[in-house]
Amino acid sequence: MPLDALSPTAAYSTRKLRTAYGGSCLRVQRASDSTELDIGFAGNALDTASLLTFCAATDGNVTTWYDQSGSGRDMTQATFVNMPEIVVAGSLVTVNSNPAVNFTPFNQPFLQSSVNLSSFIGASAWTAFGSVVAASGRNAGGNFYNTRGVFMDLTDGSWGGGFDSVTPALIMGYTDNGPSNKNASVTIAGFPLTTVACMRWDKTTLKAYSNGGTGTSIGATNNIYSANHHLVLGSTYSAPSVGGTHDGQILEVIIFDTQLSASDTNTLAALLATYLGSTWTDIS
Repeated sequence: MPLDALSPTAAYSTRKLRTAYGGSCLRVQRASDSTELDIGFAGNALDTASLLTFCAATDGNVTTWYDQSGSGRDMTQATFVNMPEIVVAGSLVTVNSNPAVNFTPFNQPFLQSSVNLSSFIGASAWTAFGSVVAASGRNAGGNFYNTRGVFMDLTDGSWGGGFDSVTPALIMGYTDNGPSNKNASVTIAGFPLTTVACMRWDKTTLKAYSNGGTGTSIGATNNIYSANHHLVLGSTYSAPSVGGTHDGQILEVIIFDTQLSASDTNTLAALLATYLGSTWTDIS
């Protein structure tokens, strides 16, 4: 399975990622009566039969996206209006025929951790992946923290990435202890975009990729300014944020507190791309 040979600090997906993981995939609240149910797996896939039976003719909103790393760093949302969807009017949200968590700016949905960013990323290295469909970006002024965020530091946007509408671009980065913003901007063809976004850092270089390839690299030798805030998925910082909410679907987010080798990055990203319905070009 995708993560059997790797050790992420957090792993969220609409499929099973680790053979050893024995928990549920998602906790879903149905809109018709606010009842909640943990949804597990049928084999290695999301148990969509149980999910659709539970959400027959109504919406299914995600209250918890369970962490499959084994560390229990679940992403949650207790406010109904800010919950992302996985079922709409009894129909499963899908990308490439696979279940997807739907974020729409109108409702300003997001999920957040109960532990600080320092639990997810390393002090001197990290790797982060997001498998997404993006329908639009935001005029971010070239700064990662002003994008429509895929993942982000919740409080002040000191780490993360998302989509800019002007270039257009995927911008990923962090605020160092200068403080100075380190923005690795990858120009994209436009929207809608289906991509495996990836950010890698080793206290020397910050690298960002959209479906692999050459990507963008910038010098980044200083530590992060602060990792003492919670992580958010599907938004920029200070969520809820209508301008900074991810506009589209997220299938998987996986984070490591080390910089994966190029070989391990390519192996994992290719598996994520196949599930998403995109193509990953090997990095070097």
